[in-house]
This record gives sequence, C-alpha cells and structure tokens, in this order.
Amino acid sequence: VTLTATPGSILFGANSGAPQEDNGQLFWDDVSNRLGIGLASRPLQNKLTVAGTTRTSGLLNSDGTVGSPAYRFSSNGNTGMFLIHTSGILGFTTNATEAIRIDANQNVGVGQENPIEKLHVGGNIMTDGNFIAGSTTLQVPDYVFQTYFKGYSPLKPDYQLRPLAEVKTFIQQFNHLPGIASQQEITAQGGFMLDKTALLNLEKIEELFLYTLEQQTLIEELKSQNQTLSNDLNDLKLRIVTLERLILNEKN
Repeated sequence: VTLTATPGSILFGANSGAPQEDNGQLFWDDVSNRLGIGLASRPLQNKLTVAGTTRTSGLLNSDGTVGSPAYRFSSNGNTGMFLIHTSGILGFTTNATEAIRIDANQNVGVGQENPIEKLHVGGNIMTDGNFIAGSTTLQVPDYVFQTYFKGYSPLKPDYQLRPLAEVKTFIQQFNHLPGIASQQEITAQGGFMLDKTALLNLEKIEELFLYTLEQQTLIEELKSQNQTLSNDLNDLKLRIVTLERLILNEKN
C-alpha cells in the first residue's frame, strides 16, 4: 500500500477507516523532532507545542534553577518557579534573581533565604492600608484605669500601679521601664514584637495619665493651701497695722 501525505503529517484512521491527516490539529516536525497540537505557530519552538488548554492528572518537570526556572514564561525564560531543594523548598525568581522562597515548614521568605517565621522579610515593609497584628486574645490595657478607679480589674487581676518612687528605683537599677523589654531581651528575641510593644506602650501612656492626674490633684491642693496662707497673711498684716495704730493713739 502506497500512502501519500504532507511531510511531517501524522496519519490516523478516519471514520471510514481510511488513513487521514489533519496538520491543522496534529503535526510532527521531523527536522527538529517537535510535535504541535492544535493551530500551533510554525516553525515549532518547543518539543511539544499546544495551542489551547491541557488537562492532566499529573505533571513531572525538572527542578530548574534560579536563572532557568522549571516553570517559566516564553517571553521571559528566567522568571518563574523552581525547586530549590528536594526537601520541599520552593523558589520564585524574577529576572534570574530569587524573590520569594517557601521552605518545608511553609515559612515564606521575601528577600530572605532562611525564613524563620510564617512571613520573613529581608528589607523594609510598606503598606497602603492598616497593619493588623494579633487576635481577639490581645490584652488591651483597660485594666490600668479599672484597677486605679475601681480597685480591681478582671482583665489583669495582678496589675498594680507602681508608686513613682518605686519606678525611679527600678529605672536607676535596670535602665528601662518596668514591664518593658531590655536591649538584651529584644536582641535575644530578634527584634520588637510589634503587637506586644504597642500594647505595653499604651499601658505606660495610661500610667502617665494617672501620674499626671495625681500631680494635678496635688497642685490644686497646694494652690488651695497657698491661697489660705495668703489670706491668713493678709489678715495678720491688717491686724498688725490696726495694733500699731492703737499703740500710737495710746502714746498720744
């Protein structure tokens, strides 16, 4: 049997059983050994070129590298995704530079090759919205005012406002405010914990207001005492003047 077909055609059985070609949908380039499926542009640029969508139950690929990622784009071959290590470390690269890394513990590093938290950024962070940290379990320091004015707070039953003299002694001894982490503690934990630090700062601000209110009360008391003393002094001066006049009258 002699068959005639277009070079590169793949023949398959038609409904009639006769061999048939359809190069618009299936074409083999026997020069470059490349296969095209669908209306793929020719000459074919890859081993397999599909014009349309594909579906598969699994796909195996090479690991790739930072400069040649396994999953990349035809218009930018050094931007995409690659496997950094078989333990499950995944990398995303842009223009042959690693930008994001996800380790085997699902920690995400941005500009950071060894992330130790769920999100670890090796550089500055900027947001156009709000930064929300923590959860509904955060201990907002309403307990400062509750304890001071009501004598007790269920939010933090062991909280007590320290006398200023005690705060002064603590600062002189440890060089930081009570309840605030020292330089050594901050260094050991790798930096500030923003949510905890913000709430502790709020606690200290509320304590400052209480100290200020106490001082204002004392100032008002001192002003009242001073006014009383001033009135007494003026009264005494008047009495002395009156007494001096009486003595002069007696002499005359």
